[in-house]
Amino acid sequence: MDAWQLVFHSPRRSPFPRDRYTVRRLVRVIVRVVGGTLLAFHISDTHVHVLVLADRDRAGRLAQALGLALAAATAGALPPAAITPIQDADHLRAAFEYVVCNDEKHGVVPDPWRENSNLPDLLGARRVAVTTVGAVRDHLPRVAGTHLRKLAGWIDLPLVAATPEIVRAHLLDAAAAAVARPDLRSRHGDVRRVITAACQLAADVGLGAEETAAILEIGPSTVFRKRVVEPANALCVAALRLQLQVRVARPLLDALPFGDEPARTPWSERKKVLPR
Repeated sequence: MDAWQLVFHSPRRSPFPRDRYTVRRLVRVIVRVVGGTLLAFHISDTHVHVLVLADRDRAGRLAQALGLALAAATAGALPPAAITPIQDADHLRAAFEYVVCNDEKHGVVPDPWRENSNLPDLLGARRVAVTTVGAVRDHLPRVAGTHLRKLAGWIDLPLVAATPEIVRAHLLDAAAAAVARPDLRSRHGDVRRVITAACQLAADVGLGAEETAAILEIGPSTVFRKRVVEPANALCVAALRLQLQVRVARPLLDALPFGDEPARTPWSERKKVLPR
């Protein structure tokens, strides 16, 4: 099977920065370098896992290129990547679950919004690693949306309709997260598209142009133009709605004393999700 698992360790196994802006930057680096060969990835505390669909030579070139790109993004030279062949379909399913749930594997409390993996892309909450949707369908045909929602911890998300209050509180960062950007100040096409979608969503809940402009930190004339002239991309609007839903249903935990944290299930005791 032409599939490989690449593992990049941080210098001296020290933790990578875990802030959202750094994670989003690393997500974009991974997607840009690996391109259409990408199946799955996860940015863990001290290492990065990537599953690629390629022959051995190309996997080696990707490992070298991605190692250099990650080093540049984190301002520290990384050791050479470990490259492990995927033996068969069962191994690929096991490796996929291992990669996207790697926080659980190492006993780290997972990000409830799962920004450090491609689960948001697979579930429609982010428009960055979108090619992995087709790759998972082609190479892991037994994996369904229910499995992916369970892996993300989103299996029981309540259906929360966007309201003016939710939009005011979360729309700006939800839009940035949907394109893995730290903010919406870029002029790139993905940012323009998500701003258009955000303007439409704000209009749908009854927010005026002035208030929408203040929320998104853009000019009122831009809001007016995007609502009247530029049609919103339906997939971007859907991604924003899911981002808002996740934020309401899975809020970030405040820093808790270790004794007050929820119990962490050991990986050996965790029931596997994907069908064998």
